[in-house]
Amino acid sequence: MPEGTEPPDLDALSIETIRTLCIDAIQAANSGHPGTPMGMAPVAYTLWQRFLRFDPANPISPNRGRFVLSEGHASALLGSLLHLTQVKEVDPDYELRGRPAVELHDLETFRQLGSRCPRFAEAGIDVAALAAELQTKGAHAFVESWEELLSTIERASSSS
Repeated sequence: MPEGTEPPDLDALSIETIRTLCIDAIQAANSGHPGTPMGMAPVAYTLWQRFLRFDPANPISPNRGRFVLSEGHASALLGSLLHLTQVKEVDPDYELRGRPAVELHDLETFRQLGSRCPRFAEAGIDVAALAAELQTKGAHAFVESWEELLSTIERASSSS
């Protein structure tokens, strides 16, 4: 790094990368609206980086955190997060397939016939287990971490 220059802000760069992947996917599909992915990218990034417990190589670990978004408006955001974190694909029988759940090509063919992301990137999502946890652990953890979350989002937004 040249003398006198500051290191890049990796949080801001990561958030902009998420946004760019989402915009490109939605634009290529000529379907959808980028509002949710653009607006929620700092929040989603912060949750994935600082609060969720998960191992991308073992997304079926019973002790993993759960992250669920709306089926339509946030599907590009979820697909981008799964791609960037290299979460491994799981089949319907909860067997690891050994390849990424979402690859760049999947985002490039987002919402297109034959795509692995035709509508909603469902890889690694366990909605049934979420309902009970959301009322207990999820709500309590979110409230306890609210100030840290707001501080990180504010810092990331002001630097982008």
